[in-house]
Amino acid sequence: DDMTKYEVASWMIQEAMHGRFFRLFPIHRQAYLATSRYYRFSRWSQRAMTVLMILTVFETPLWCDTHKDIWKYLTPEERCV
Repeated sequence: DDMTKYEVASWMIQEAMHGRFFRLFPIHRQAYLATSRYYRFSRWSQRAMTVLMILTVFETPLWCDTHKDIWKYLTPEERCV
């Protein structure tokens, strides 16, 4: 199912406003839906990666002893030696 000329033109304007472009603009509605899903999930994956990077600051490294006094604060010298 093809998009109308007006729908394609509005899609072109929308993509241009976001700084994206196609060499040959697709006219199929499925292509529009696929690209909109891609950009939406791309935004969510960037947010997820940011959260994972922040969590690495607070996560205890694998070589540290996490079995003794797990709820008690130990200095890095005590926990990771």
